[in-house]
Amino acid sequence: MKLLVAAAVTLAAAGPPTRRFAIVVGNDSGAGAHPALHAAESDAARLSRALVEVGEVAAADLQLLQGRRLAEVEAAFLRVRERVSELHRVPGARALLLVYFAGRGEGTALELGPDRLDKARARALLAETRADVRLGFLNLRAGPGGAEVAVTAAPKCTLDLEDRLSSAGEAFLTAREAGEAPPESAGGFSNHLVAGLRGAADHSGDQWVTVEEWVRYAADRGSGGQPAAEGLRLAGQVELVMANLKAARTAVELPPRFEVAQLFDLDRGETVAQLDARSGRVVALAPGH
Repeated sequence: MKLLVAAAVTLAAAGPPTRRFAIVVGNDSGAGAHPALHAAESDAARLSRALVEVGEVAAADLQLLQGRRLAEVEAAFLRVRERVSELHRVPGARALLLVYFAGRGEGTALELGPDRLDKARARALLAETRADVRLGFLNLRAGPGGAEVAVTAAPKCTLDLEDRLSSAGEAFLTAREAGEAPPESAGGFSNHLVAGLRGAADHSGDQWVTVEEWVRYAADRGSGGQPAAEGLRLAGQVELVMANLKAARTAVELPPRFEVAQLFDLDRGETVAQLDARSGRVVALAPGH
């Protein structure tokens, strides 16, 4: 394992520069008559922290938009497009953009308070950034109800990438939830995304979380253990790494052959991860209780 890590560091240093951007949007209010959500905006904040701590996204390159209107979301895409354009002036430089939305969404539109963003327009905004790799995650919540989640890959949802982003590709994934998990719960697609990024999805135990490991973990857990991600195709000669657990300042390592564990953040009053025997054993955390 040490040799593998050393090789990865050498390749990253010798190759062209890569830069990761993120636009993370959460909106508790929608355009319809449904009551306000209570966790979409906090889910966005938790994912943002994980992306900075272990996802190799610099704080300056992450835009967290909580309860913002359509114009502000569109402006965030424009800022990324400008930064990507500047980055591409460096020969061989590559950019990865991750876009995440949590909130109300019915039909073909995402709801940003009284505003609506058509999903086709959202895909166009993603493409217009001209980032070499574009990952879009929509966590859409309908009216109150159960917690069943269906995760589907959009047409041509294929990644053909090397680890240092030497190819271009796009994945656009949608999770539809009939309700939402309470903020202190470990359930829900967003919660599984965060837990997976922090290490729960590291099935190989190499302390790297790839895109495929990450998405499959969240999809399968969010659907109650059913293989919801069977139709998902994320292909490439070298899998794209989304999280480096070695970058974390602190982590919890669970013993071999544990059956179940729940990690709770006392400072924020929220569950970090609920793990079982299929999960990774190392979970990266921020310092705290």
